[in-house]
Amino acid sequence: FQSLLILVAVLSLSILNFSCDDPEPETPALSITSFDPTSGPAGTVVTITGTGFDGTNRANNAVQFGTTDATVLAATPTQLVVTAPQVSGAVKISVTVGGATATSSGDFTSTTRITRTLQGEIRGNRTLSRDTLYTIVDKLY
Repeated sequence: FQSLLILVAVLSLSILNFSCDDPEPETPALSITSFDPTSGPAGTVVTITGTGFDGTNRANNAVQFGTTDATVLAATPTQLVVTAPQVSGAVKISVTVGGATATSSGDFTSTTRITRTLQGEIRGNRTLSRDTLYTIVDKLY
């Protein structure tokens, strides 16, 4: 009877110990699933969507456009908001967190910001480009 009681006690402790060991939550693999917009001049705010980003400390997310560092403005575990640096042409975006690196499948295409001066009377509908800086001189109707 005493052996049976010891066996039950050992089994009970084993089951209790097994149920109290919570496994560490698994960190998702680092990945870039998309980014938007896909083009723009230096200074464009780009949202990168993926997994495995450090949402606790934005400085732990190193972002590059090609080989040029970008500034991380905000971070969650699934999104990074960054400022695009000055680059030439089409480049991949990469994110490095804790030694792991993910690279975008698509390219970010750098565009040039155009400056135009509009002078004189401006009437009717005008379509203005978001990639153009306009200086308006004289009258605006």
